[in-house]
Amino acid sequence: MSDLPLSEEDRRRAETRIQLEILKAAVRDNPMSEQARLALASAYRELGMPDQAGRWGALTEGWATEVEIDRFARLLGASAIGKAEIRSFLLLPSGANVPASVTELITGPAADYQVEFGIRGREGSPPPTAAARAGGAAAWLAGGAGALSLVTVLAVYFVALTGNLLAPLIARIGGVAVVAFALAAVASWAVSRALDRRRQRGRSARYVTAGAPARADLD
Repeated sequence: MSDLPLSEEDRRRAETRIQLEILKAAVRDNPMSEQARLALASAYRELGMPDQAGRWGALTEGWATEVEIDRFARLLGASAIGKAEIRSFLLLPSGANVPASVTELITGPAADYQVEFGIRGREGSPPPTAAARAGGAAAWLAGGAGALSLVTVLAVYFVALTGNLLAPLIARIGGVAVVAFALAAVASWAVSRALDRRRQRGRSARYVTAGAPARADLD
C-alpha cells in the first residue's frame, strides 16, 4: 500500500523547516555574516515569529521593527539570558563584539521581563522559589526538633534532680513535640524535592511567544 501524498499545507511546512535548517546552518558556518543572519531573520519575519526575527536581526542596527525588538527582549527575559550567555545565544564566537543596543536590551527591557515573569526580583536577586521556601521550612523545622530535644533533656534532668514527679510527663510532651517537628521537616523536605524536580523538567520546555515563558531553544 503506497503512502498518502502530502497535503499542500504539510508540504509547505516541510519546505519551511528545511529552509530554516539551511539558513541556521549558514549562520553556524559563518556566524559573522550579516547576510546569513538577515536571511534567517527575514524568514522568521515572513513566518510571523517576531521574537526570532529580532533575535537573528539584532546585530544589524535599525533592521528589526519595534515589535520584533520587544519580542526579542521578552525572549531574552524569559530565557534568563544575560551578558555572559548572549554570545552563545546568538551563535557568536567567544570574542565577538556584542552591539551596545543588545547589551542595553539585556539590562533594560529584558531585565524588566524577568521581573514580570518572576524570574528575579526588583533588586536583581532571584525571588525564592516554592522549592526553596519548602527547603527553608524543612531546615527550620529540623533545627526546631533539635532545639526541642535539648530543652526536653535539660528540663527532665533538672526536674528529676528536685525529685518532682512531673519529669516523666515533661519527657513525654517533649518527645511528642520533637517527633512532630521531625515529621514536619521530612514532609517539607519531600515537598521541596518534588517541586525542584518539577522546576527542572520545566526548564527543558521551548519558549512560546504567546504563552508562559520557559527556556528558549539555543540551537
